[in-house]
Amino acid sequence: MSYISGVLTEDSRIILYDTGTSALIYDQVVSAGAYSIDDLSGDVKHIMAVNEATGQAVAYGDVVPAGSPTLLVDNFDGLSLDTGNWIVSGAPNYSVTVNEELRLNNATGSSHSGAHVRTVSTWSKSLAYEIKVKWKPHTDHYGSAAAPYIAFVNSGGYSPSSTYGDPQTNLVRLNLSAKYDSTNRTEMSLNSPLYNLEDQQAVAAININEALWHDIVFNWNPTTRSCWVKLNGSQIMSIGQGGLGSVAGWSAVRVMMGSCDYNKTNTERFDNFVLNYA
Repeated sequence: MSYISGVLTEDSRIILYDTGTSALIYDQVVSAGAYSIDDLSGDVKHIMAVNEATGQAVAYGDVVPAGSPTLLVDNFDGLSLDTGNWIVSGAPNYSVTVNEELRLNNATGSSHSGAHVRTVSTWSKSLAYEIKVKWKPHTDHYGSAAAPYIAFVNSGGYSPSSTYGDPQTNLVRLNLSAKYDSTNRTEMSLNSPLYNLEDQQAVAAININEALWHDIVFNWNPTTRSCWVKLNGSQIMSIGQGGLGSVAGWSAVRVMMGSCDYNKTNTERFDNFVLNYA
């Protein structure tokens, strides 16, 4: 099923048309709050909301694609990374390998290390997204190194750090450890597009078994500037509507996953990655 969803701050008339055929697809008054328009397919869609009381129109812009809500699935089967899905980047002393799972490997050396993958595809900065992924952390993490992460980043440039090769700005980043976690993971945190890694906007204490796989769901809506995170089925943190910075200056959206460390040999593992429209 294909659909478009969002959140209205006031009762509005939603108008949706197909830019390929100029056909009117949808024209109805929708109450304030969350909405979803289902059963869409075909060409690019354009959506507008018009306040019924004032007549003021707000253009939401083109929606690309108006296709399946599932955008990317990778179970990391086999022994090699699917380069149709991912681009590898990193600092010295790293490798990215696949063995029925994604392995972001750091190695002992004379400098910081950082193994990262980012999506080949990019998506609209105007739609909401949800990442579902299995995660297995390592226990030997250097306390002052940047945290391993999952992030939505600006496809037009993510300002990589000179030491770790990981994004520092233009991102909505879920940190998978506390800055000073040197053994077991004690917390997760979220960073906004307008903040650096020291300015955490939400923090959740965690106590997880690092010998097991764990389920992460990371939901982000750039239009409402909100997000939430679930760990093993329980919501552990959220940032409400308007709480995140604007991504108006972004070109489009990519997803990145990475692991950063200093003079350590360890591996951060991911599996069963799914990116959906939210």
